[in-house]
Amino acid sequence: MTTVRLLTNIRRMRALKVYTLEASVTAVPCLANGVAKEASFKVSLFLSENNKDRTPYKAKIRYKRCNGQSCESAITSTSAVDFVNIDTGRAAGKVYERYIIEAFEVKDKKEVILSTLNVLTVRDGAQGQAGINGLIIPYGSWLADRTYRSTQEIKIFVERHKMYYVLIKLDTDCLGIDPATDTKNEWWRLMDYVEFTIVHAMVAEFGKIASAVFSGDFMLSQYGIDPDGQPIQTENGFEAFTPDMSKFIPNILLNFLTGYAHFAGGNVKFNGDGSVEIVGSISSSAGSTHIKLDAKTNSITMTSEGREVMTLSFEEMADSIGFRPSFKMIGPMNRLTGSLPTIHIRPTGVSLVLKGNRGYNLEFTLNGEGLTFKKEKLTAEGLVQSSKTTSYPAPENW
Repeated sequence: MTTVRLLTNIRRMRALKVYTLEASVTAVPCLANGVAKEASFKVSLFLSENNKDRTPYKAKIRYKRCNGQSCESAITSTSAVDFVNIDTGRAAGKVYERYIIEAFEVKDKKEVILSTLNVLTVRDGAQGQAGINGLIIPYGSWLADRTYRSTQEIKIFVERHKMYYVLIKLDTDCLGIDPATDTKNEWWRLMDYVEFTIVHAMVAEFGKIASAVFSGDFMLSQYGIDPDGQPIQTENGFEAFTPDMSKFIPNILLNFLTGYAHFAGGNVKFNGDGSVEIVGSISSSAGSTHIKLDAKTNSITMTSEGREVMTLSFEEMADSIGFRPSFKMIGPMNRLTGSLPTIHIRPTGVSLVLKGNRGYNLEFTLNGEGLTFKKEKLTAEGLVQSSKTTSYPAPENW
């Protein structure tokens, strides 16, 4: 019989101790001249063993007050303590930039640092301008011949020499008063840096947000076409824009003054009187059943399950002035004969067409000259093989 003995070495771990100095302030608040606002602040010492809750711990605590690279002599507690109140020098009007605090113990005549803490100071900034109440509205670049007016509820601001000014004089028309020369701020007030940053991209002439451009009363797309219909895609192509669009037609244009708007390079226009102009087509649905209004062919077409069933159009006649209407209606297919009946109402007459009727296209046309019958024989592929037309003139006295 064999006996196996397991030997286990057990090593006792030293307790994990963490000492922490903690100040009652994140930074010492000071006046603009650097003198502290409060006479003192508190710094406490804590001990945590084996990641358990912290408890106050007593040790010697000293601190130095520094300004730049120079520090005063350290001040040390007379005995072991768990906190100290650090004098900020406020009573003497002294200015400090930081405080260096250390907690330590003396063991075997040697100093052991338990924890170190640096506390900085923070000064008040210069007094800023009073905020602006109410809604702030951009009015683009300042114009000498334009009248501006602010109210308690709505303040306007303008761009002048790449700076931004708010009209602070209320309920009074401002005409010809240059914001840049109003040094006494009787009418205009220069916007501060934060306000300036927010509005910089959107109020100046041709200011941009993404590809949207602001110019006076207009918001327009950076991209568009020239008078010849050629696309303009250069970075600064939009600077050719004028209200009459003689040099540059933006893809999208909004006139906030008149309410005019257009899209797709001017192919869809919404006029200020509420009328709409379209170059192209409008479809009631993208599916196989829809109604389509096509401005290019001057037609309205109704389609059912992909098959045209009715078309109303206007076509220009070579022998007449202006346009004449044309109407076409397609009936359901005759499943027995395979014919597809269609009615045409045109300036040349009224026609009934039966396409694919037992291998023939049949057309009957009635007009002022009489009645015409047309018969086309089809091949197996549906192509016209032969054609025959018979006409019956209208009676002379009818």
